[in-house]
Amino acid sequence: LKVAESSCCLQNVPFTPILQIFTMPFSFPLRSAIGFGACLPWFLRAPGAAGHRVVAVRDPGEGSGGTAFSMFDFPGDEAKCEDASATARKRCGFASAEDVATKCHACNGGLNKFSPNPNKTEHLQRQLYNYCPRGELQPLEGKFHRFIHPNTQYHYVDEGCNCWTLLQIHLSVFHNPVKYYKFVRVNEDCSSMEAEVPRSSLRDDCRLDTSASQGGSFNYFDPGYSKLRHTTADVVPCELYGIDYDPPERPCRPLEDVEGPPSSWTF
Repeated sequence: LKVAESSCCLQNVPFTPILQIFTMPFSFPLRSAIGFGACLPWFLRAPGAAGHRVVAVRDPGEGSGGTAFSMFDFPGDEAKCEDASATARKRCGFASAEDVATKCHACNGGLNKFSPNPNKTEHLQRQLYNYCPRGELQPLEGKFHRFIHPNTQYHYVDEGCNCWTLLQIHLSVFHNPVKYYKFVRVNEDCSSMEAEVPRSSLRDDCRLDTSASQGGSFNYFDPGYSKLRHTTADVVPCELYGIDYDPPERPCRPLEDVEGPPSSWTF
């Protein structure tokens, strides 16, 4: 599992920051396999994981079928998801589906004023900057296929046209992908916010109700911008200072009534 593509908060599996550091020399597939294997026992006992298996889980609220499904299921109606995506792209000013990834991940690291080596106070207060999606999430690229295309990132927008990236399963292993979809928003200063949305909130047109969403951890430096700075600013401090955040990760506020890059905000 990549250090750079994991969140700071790995509290559900206390040894994982160490695991991440020791697996850095390995290839990406091997890191992913090690991370998933190490966390499998946790998944099997994770709250909300119906039964005691990662596959063949039942969640009546998933998609439109309401039947047993695998963690690698294919929810959503193709036509309805594409219609919802076309509407969202038009509403938020995306020229095409090909335009989505570029705009959703665009950022300027020169705007980032956060310390790459935060002290204890800065680390434990990182959640001051974290927000969750505003209103429902709407797809931008049609129906997602996280098993057929495991390395593909799919993108959503909330009601404020803020872009959120649905992380792949192998990058969500520490956030209980049996129960939650993990989303990340890259901010204009290359920091990033995290949110977890229950899988049961997925509709047949691929929209997601976020009323039961909860926060992840704020990243001072998104791994897509700098793996090194993400490691020193967002991963290592968890080991050094713990994760007793003030304010805590949950509940999570909707992203509204804020302006400018997070590193320019004052509290």
